[in-house]
Amino acid sequence: MTVDSSKEALKRAGYMLSRRAYSKRELFEGLTEKGFSDDDAYSAVSKLSELNVLDDAKYAESLIRNYTMRGYGMLRVRQELIKHRIPREIIDELINENDAQDELVCALIRKRLRGKTPDRNELKRVSGFLVRRGFSFEQISSSIRKVFGEAEYYE
Repeated sequence: MTVDSSKEALKRAGYMLSRRAYSKRELFEGLTEKGFSDDDAYSAVSKLSELNVLDDAKYAESLIRNYTMRGYGMLRVRQELIKHRIPREIIDELINENDAQDELVCALIRKRLRGKTPDRNELKRVSGFLVRRGFSFEQISSSIRKVFGEAEYYE
């Protein structure tokens, strides 16, 4: 690790962060893929963390906000956070804080059905859509009950 290569790694990290946000691990891996040594990449990530330019918790909060605004459930959001190399401790903490999404599920059900009274097949189709969006079966079934009353749609 030379001073020049360390500065180059820091410069490259700054350039990468100017294009989009990264987790610490993503940035480290990106720098090593660009040919920087592990020591140089670690030094750049550490320096940026000290300066509060790189913060996994803030990045995770931003991703959670982005994916929930796009109508995704916490199961899908968790997968995306793992994909972006956010540490599991941060994921667990933030997911637990943001888990109440009943109104979003109800809104998606209403939007998907467009005011129609659904039959069993229509509810299966909507439920499948919501599962693929990352909502749990419990969230889906309780939201269907809220939207349509206590009728037994799943018998």
